[in-house]
This record gives sequence, structure tokens and C-alpha cells, in this order.
Amino acid sequence: MAPNSIETTRRLSLKILATSDVHGALTPTENDETRSSLSHAATLIDDIRASHRNCLVFDNGDFLQGKPLCDYCSEAQNELFQHHPVIRAMNHVGYDAVGLGNHEFDYGIDFLNTGIKQANFPVLSANIQCDRQNWRPSVILERDFEDEDGETICLKIGVFSLLPEQVIAWNNRHLAQDAQTFDIFEAATREAQTLKAADADLVICLLHSGIGAQQLSEKMENAALPIAECVPIDALICGHSHRQFPLKSQKPTLSINHHNGTLFGVPTVQPGCDAAWLGEITLELEKDAMRTQVLASTSRLLSTREAKSNKALRSLLEPYHKECASYLAEPVGRINVPIHSYFSRLPGDPAVALTAFAQREFIRIHANDLFPENIPVLSAASPTKAGGWGGPNNYIQVNAGTIAQEDLTKLHPFQNTLVALHINGQSLREWLEMSASSYNRLNAEKPPQPLRDPAFPCYGFDTIFGVTYEINLTQPARYDVSGKKVGNGERIQDLRWNSKPVHPDQSFVLLTNSYRAGGGGNFPGATTSNHFDLPLIDCRSILSMVLARGVRGEELPTSPWKFSDAPNMSACVQIGSGALDILKEGYGPEIGLNYPIVNSDGFLEFLVEFDASPKAGSIAFPKRSAYIRN
Repeated sequence: MAPNSIETTRRLSLKILATSDVHGALTPTENDETRSSLSHAATLIDDIRASHRNCLVFDNGDFLQGKPLCDYCSEAQNELFQHHPVIRAMNHVGYDAVGLGNHEFDYGIDFLNTGIKQANFPVLSANIQCDRQNWRPSVILERDFEDEDGETICLKIGVFSLLPEQVIAWNNRHLAQDAQTFDIFEAATREAQTLKAADADLVICLLHSGIGAQQLSEKMENAALPIAECVPIDALICGHSHRQFPLKSQKPTLSINHHNGTLFGVPTVQPGCDAAWLGEITLELEKDAMRTQVLASTSRLLSTREAKSNKALRSLLEPYHKECASYLAEPVGRINVPIHSYFSRLPGDPAVALTAFAQREFIRIHANDLFPENIPVLSAASPTKAGGWGGPNNYIQVNAGTIAQEDLTKLHPFQNTLVALHINGQSLREWLEMSASSYNRLNAEKPPQPLRDPAFPCYGFDTIFGVTYEINLTQPARYDVSGKKVGNGERIQDLRWNSKPVHPDQSFVLLTNSYRAGGGGNFPGATTSNHFDLPLIDCRSILSMVLARGVRGEELPTSPWKFSDAPNMSACVQIGSGALDILKEGYGPEIGLNYPIVNSDGFLEFLVEFDASPKAGSIAFPKRSAYIRN
């Protein structure tokens, strides 16, 4: 029989390997060899390729930005950095194709196009278009594989990629005049049908979008479910939200089957972030003269933490890291208290306090005259890394003292721009209700349940400084993670400005960032509120300006909110182990925490009791400042 003959039915097994949201995590840090990176994933990929000839390797976007090396590369002018280290690393791994994520545009289109020219693989995105672009909507890969009889068989693999169309709002300064986006669902349908019409044996979707609501909606940020349900694809790689799928510990539903690793029957993986996981989909295929069928599939996530770091890749990247080291050590400012995210979504999170303070200071010094004098200015901030699905090491921690460039990148990993929205008191209340919906409801009849609803990412919780309020967790949540109203609960209580109750029609200026104002997090009113004109500046630069003159702990605002008293009720909160050192130094959240246990996932598990008076054994107290040493 000729190698490509399909006169008879032939069967083969195909492995699809995938990374997503690597964010420049190329090699382990000097201080922690155990953390994951692309060099660990590369070792796993090499091992799987060695034992299984039929492999395809994809990346699902957000690879070009996220670590200090990436920022330095965007500014460096020397010969070494004319070749982008991330692209060189991906060439070394040998990707078959990659999709673009929203953060690929953080440094501008020209910078992205230069990087794409250096890639040895096709770079794809089907729902963003520019007059000058080096990416394409889709590709058909013709690959020779080996069937179960050891014979060569050629398959045509159609691959397309998609990202959230809000990318223009999130990267307004780079894209507003030069790019056009298209509906993510319509683009998926169009590209899948185009590839099928071009006789693709299989169609794979690289979807830089997470698993969200099942119901299709306009400008859907996390659109995996409607695409899996309605678009003719054979495999799906998800990303963007930094979650993992499948998780065998989760119960299967009709739409989301963690046990089989499918969404509406479509084999799917979502491999987290920072190359901590490698997604693996195995397809059992049957091909005859008429069609190629998927007979069976398995999907799983492979942890990269146990793999050895790839020596060849580390050697390739070593000159880049050496060149970048002096830049990372450059001082940018000082602060006399530690800044961290261990107390994320508790009253007294110093990281969000610093961000909100910096935003307000910038406006006070540079732009106060842009707003009407009688309108109060509020400042909103959210965590960026705070445990959760990222694990017990997924936190920000910057020590008191000199702040270096590397610390600045930890505090603000993304270069969103500052935005000022004109909102009223009712919009403010709904905004806060969305934040408060990220908690589970307290129930006195149940044993202590987790405080935080895991469906909500940490960056979906805004603290708004300039008003004061309480969050009453005996009330039901008003919103789900997609921003859909699911109840009439009133968790936000005693909302005040200047000690007076906030009226529904009262006007405010709300300082936030381009991600939130562009719809990120699905906050009600975020995309429909009017904007004030501001100088175009990213939030990291604002933070750098404020730190440059030095920041004292007593300047940072204490928490504007607290939990309402709920006698005899408690909840468990998971915090990374680094919090113990912070607590020992005398810094705690503005709520009582009992001494913790270490759970099976490596988190410290504290008990929070929602009572007005602290209990014996508490290691932090409600009246204690989070920022000033006792």
C-alpha cells in the first residue's frame, strides 16, 4: 500500500500538547529552582515526543509579556536583544503553531510584528486585524504521522486562534487607531467552516479565552462553552483566565466534564499559567476515504514542577538573563513597609492600598484640575496574584526598603493605563456588589466553608478607596462571575462618603484601569460609563513616580471596608506560607485570624470569625492597622 493511501480504514493516536499564558516564564528563578517555567515544560515535551511520534505542540497566547525580562527586551537596543528571548525559546521548543493573547499587544504592533518575523512557526489570530500584521487567521498544517501498523499517513490539521475582542479597550494606546476586532463566536464559526471546506482532517481551536457562562453574550471575554457547544471543532485549547482544566476533583456536568476532559463533548485543556502545567489531549483517530473521525479522547494536565529544567534552553537564555540583571537591580524608589498580596480580599491588603494611593497621588499632582471641583475622586484597585488556582507560591511579596525594577514589575505585572470614569452612587453600589459577590455566603448551620468563591479570580475583586462600606456575607450574592445578576442580595451596607450615606444620584470620579474599564471582570457599568480625559499613562509608571519620592507606611490608607458582624459564623481562608513571616514582623490584616494549619495543597488555612471582638489565640485584630508596626 502507498504511504498515503486511504482506500482502507486506518487508525492512529495523536497527542496534542499545549501551553498557555506562559507570560515570559522561561527558566526557573535563581532563588527557587522548583518553580515551573517553559524550560521545565520543554523537558516534558521532549520526553513525550521521544515516546510518541504523533505529536503536535501549540501555545495559546500571552507568551510575550509578564516577566521583567520581557519589559527589558521591549526597551533594549543592543544586538543580543534584536532576537527576542521568548521567541528564541519557543523556536527551541519547536511549536507547531501559536495563537496571540491580548498581552502580545502590550508593547505595540510594530514590536509584535518584529517578534513574529523571528518565529519558526505560524502565529495566528482570527478576530483581530491591522493594516500591518505578520500574523494570519488560521493555518493548515500538513503532517506525516504513523498509523497503528507503522505506516506513514498524512493529515491536514486546521488550526485557528481567537482572543477577547476587548483587547482594543485594554490596549487602547497601541490599538485604538490601528486595529479592528470581530465577535469571538462569529469568527470561530467562520474559521472552522473555512478550514473544513479546505478539507482539513481535524480542526483545532486555540482559544485565548476561558470557561465562563454557557449563554452566548456580546463581547464575551470567556467564551469557551458556547464555542465548544456550537462550533465544529475537534479539539479546544483554552486560556486567558489562568485556570486549569480538567481537574479530576471536580464533579462532571452535562457541559463541563472534568473526568473526561471535555466541554460539550469537545476534548479540551486549559493549562493554567507560567508553564506550571502542560495540557495533553490524546485523540484516537480513524481515517478512511471519506472522513477522519475522533473515536475516543482523553485530556489531562501534566504538572511541570517535577520535570527537570531543560539545560539546553537555559544555556540559550543565559546571556539574556545576565544582560537583564543590572536593569532589574536598578533602584526606583523606597517604601518603609512590606508590600504583599497575602491578605487579598481581606480588609487591609497593602498591595491594593499602594496602587490606589499612587493613582490618587498622580491625579492630585498632575490632573486634579481635569475634574469638576464638587465631584469626589475615588480610587479602585484589585489584586494581581493571590494564590487560588496559581497555588501557594502565587503571591506578591516585596520587602521594606529600596524598591528595584524587578520589584516594580512584581507589583504591577501588567501595563494597563489609568482611566477615570464618571459614575453615580447607584453605579458605585453595583460595582461593589460585583466585588462582594466573590465570597461564599455564610451559613451558621454548616461547618466553616471557604470564604472565597473559587469561580471568581482574585483580580475580580475591587477595593474602592474614598468611601467606607461594609460587606455582609449573610446576604446572597447579587452577581455571578460573568456579571449576570443572579439575585437581589444586598451585601454592600452602610456605604458612606465623608461620613454621610451615598445617594443613588450622587456623582463620583472613579479611578480604575483600562482592563476594568474595557469590561475585564464584567463589572456592571464599567463599559458604559463616561470617561474623563486623562494624560495617557500606565499604572506601573504612576507607581514608579510615587515610589521615587519615597512612601511611608502611614501614608497608605487603611481599609475602607470591613465585614459586617455575624456572631457564631466563621469561614476558612487560604493564604500562602510567606504570610507567617509578615505576621511575625508585626503586620496583619484588619480582621482577626486564628493560628493556621497547613492543608494538602500547601496553603496555610486560617479561620476567620465574623464577630466584633477578637478571640483568644487571634494573631491579628480588627482595630490593628495593616501598615504601621505596633
